[in-house]
Amino acid sequence: SLVLWERAAQFDWSSTWPLIAGLCIWAIVSGSAFVRLPKAPTRWQVALILAGTVLAGLALQTAAVHVVEPYPLRGTLIRQLSPFTGGYWNVGARVSDLGSFLDQFAERMPSYTVHAQRHPPGLPLLFWMGTRLFEGLPTLASPIATAIRPMACFDPLAAQLNDAQIASGLFGILIESLMVWLIPVVMFVWLRRIASVRVALLAAMLYALVPGALAWTAQFDRGFGLITVLGLYGCERMIESKKSSETIVWPLFTGLVYSIATFMSIGNLPIILIGALYMSSRVWQQERLAQWGWRLLQASLVLLGIASVWLLCLPTGFDLIGMLRATLSTHLDLERPFWPFVLWHAWDIITFIGIPFVALGLLGLRQRQQPHVFALALSCFVTLLILCLAHIARGETGRVWMFFAPLPVALTALLLGNGQASNTFPQWSMVNDKWSICLVVLLTFTVLQASTQIGWLRFIGYGIDPATVLNVSMPATITPTNIRYGRSGEVRLLGFEAQPALKAGDYSDVTLYWQLDSTQPLTRSYKVFVHYAPNLDNTERIVNQDSIPMNWTLPTPCWRPGQVVRDQHGIRIDPAAKPGNYLALVGLYEETSGEREYVHTAQQAKDFAVALPVKIRVSD
Repeated sequence: SLVLWERAAQFDWSSTWPLIAGLCIWAIVSGSAFVRLPKAPTRWQVALILAGTVLAGLALQTAAVHVVEPYPLRGTLIRQLSPFTGGYWNVGARVSDLGSFLDQFAERMPSYTVHAQRHPPGLPLLFWMGTRLFEGLPTLASPIATAIRPMACFDPLAAQLNDAQIASGLFGILIESLMVWLIPVVMFVWLRRIASVRVALLAAMLYALVPGALAWTAQFDRGFGLITVLGLYGCERMIESKKSSETIVWPLFTGLVYSIATFMSIGNLPIILIGALYMSSRVWQQERLAQWGWRLLQASLVLLGIASVWLLCLPTGFDLIGMLRATLSTHLDLERPFWPFVLWHAWDIITFIGIPFVALGLLGLRQRQQPHVFALALSCFVTLLILCLAHIARGETGRVWMFFAPLPVALTALLLGNGQASNTFPQWSMVNDKWSICLVVLLTFTVLQASTQIGWLRFIGYGIDPATVLNVSMPATITPTNIRYGRSGEVRLLGFEAQPALKAGDYSDVTLYWQLDSTQPLTRSYKVFVHYAPNLDNTERIVNQDSIPMNWTLPTPCWRPGQVVRDQHGIRIDPAAKPGNYLALVGLYEETSGEREYVHTAQQAKDFAVALPVKIRVSD
């Protein structure tokens, strides 16, 4: 926490101005457009507003990335290609045989990167599709791969990938952005069926202000809201269906949408509950149990659609039970307090959606005279409550639940557009146009929240653009060394800084200065270890710290030839450490295999661990 506050004090807030300005401009544009729209907008007006919303969303998310990345496209690429952001590309780009991949998926899940090891194969297969696409377009894949290959250095095995595999990372970014910014378009199509065109356009325009939709670029969780809206659209069409063909088509369509959603992430299962609650409420309000046989048939067809994608995988030998066991094991093993997370989850997702949207959306639970509004509010907040209380949800972040985001936004548009929300505020009874004042207040607070929240989320980073890392000058206080690692001695430890006198339980830093003494980048990703031990046997350690260089932000394949890298490691002396002198042992080991790198030059070394020329004195 202290590190985060130090970074806050040093942060240049000027990088947030493009985002703040963009949010203000879009709030004014969307509010003015809604006020000025006629009751029956023309097709050209609708098309212009929807196109403007998509472009505004892309521009605002670019400004949000710029808060932490000087070059937003490169920052987005790094997030997509980094194993820490999801790892779906790191798995999917390497798939050569689809049948073999699905057959062995459950068995190999524990070996995958952090998120890919917890979810079904749907998202990795997006990158497999991208690879197949670029294999057929080699003249396009080559220049794309040349441009983005330096960003792939965060993958420890990226050097083995061909141009099509590297270029599939860009394909993933395009798909992810398409999913996100189709949400307001599909939301318009859905809401137009249950409300006016003006209300549907208001919802579309408001969605571009959702903080979580702007802040989590390259995270597929942003795009799962598209599944929510498509599912609700399918539910509405099922309720309206009159023809026998529609009775079959729309349930199967809705089920297929949910099947794809769960194939991407088991965490999308609550989207099905949202649809079920919405459909049940709408049917009960409209017809009670008058057509229970018909509705039961529709529910059966939805379940068939949900099973469809999974059933297609079974002939390949796909182990569904094994995959579910591996998926659930991580969350079931979390030993975290229950009730704090119940409250935290709710608050987390509320802030990512936008506090004004959620606060206004809650009023929908009071609008029983409006069946669509009440059904939408019920499905949203009951599902959220159940999810917050679920044991398996402990430890998740609200980013994972961004599929809720379209619901409060749609509720806000329905309440404001129909002038209902203002009726709940009697103190405004003297205002002639209460709903427009409510809209202004909502837009103002949403812009304020999104600006400040995304500004603070600058702490969330997944690596540094190698091109922006400058050579550092070594201070006069360092202890110089001539230590080399690698068969050719290509990795040099030029010097270090370490506090020589410490007490048991103390926190301190060890700063290492590295240089890549080679004309070519490294093809292997190394972790750096720092051990304090009483002798070269490296036993009875009182410090045992290892990490990717520069606090996990600059893997060794990202080092440029001749570059000097300042690599700081935070350490803590074991509180039970005995007083005495200790060696500071430093080494490298290969990230994927754990094999230690060869020591080429050193005065004292054993088992490829080098003793620095310093004695660390530990006292009581």
